[in-house]
Amino acid sequence: MTEPSPPPAQRSAQETRATLLEAAATEILERGYAAASLSSIAAREGLTKGALAHQFPAKSDFVAALGDALQDAVRRSVAGAREAYPDSPTRALIAFLLHLGARATTDPAVAAATALFSDRAVPGPRLATAVDELLDAIEQFVAEAQRADDVEATLPPTDIAEHILITNLGTASFRLHTHATEPRRPRLRYLRITLKGAGFPDVDAVIDEVVASHANGTLPTMPPSKSMTR
Repeated sequence: MTEPSPPPAQRSAQETRATLLEAAATEILERGYAAASLSSIAAREGLTKGALAHQFPAKSDFVAALGDALQDAVRRSVAGAREAYPDSPTRALIAFLLHLGARATTDPAVAAATALFSDRAVPGPRLATAVDELLDAIEQFVAEAQRADDVEATLPPTDIAEHILITNLGTASFRLHTHATEPRRPRLRYLRITLKGAGFPDVDAVIDEVVASHANGTLPTMPPSKSMTR
């Protein structure tokens, strides 16, 4: 049986901050950034707006914290991918996206951060560092694949990485407003199109292998169909 959460007065500052961030993430996912309010976020945890201000003085401070959560998820996903495929940059790239997709479906803060990429009401600079880190991680995997002769074409790694980033984040936003993908459609189908166009050989077989093995055993469960990895 799950133990009830302690009342706000009994929580540490760190616990309170984490709880408020999750409440803000849920609020943003449900209502969007513009409609989310500090009052409604505080009310989710039984706090006053003034009490919330001790941790997050402005709504934009939540954006910065969500960006931090995404950066942490990127770093953990990179580590998981490299553990899974230390000698195959292409497989590591696929595993990285699966790991990140799994985190986005289990951590509301990561899910909200990815959703904010397409929300024009968000103060842009507050997510810039997270965007750069995510793009850099993808670009590094692509560059390593090119150096390992895993790629037949010579497109700049930055161009390939940007296309992967845009299609995956676009998929995440798209899935927020549509039904789950039909089961017969292959996992990571947008990534398949991108990698084929970029000159990666045997894309379908490689992706199917990584998916079937749960990223070489490093993912206990795969992200559900309503995720950035569909």
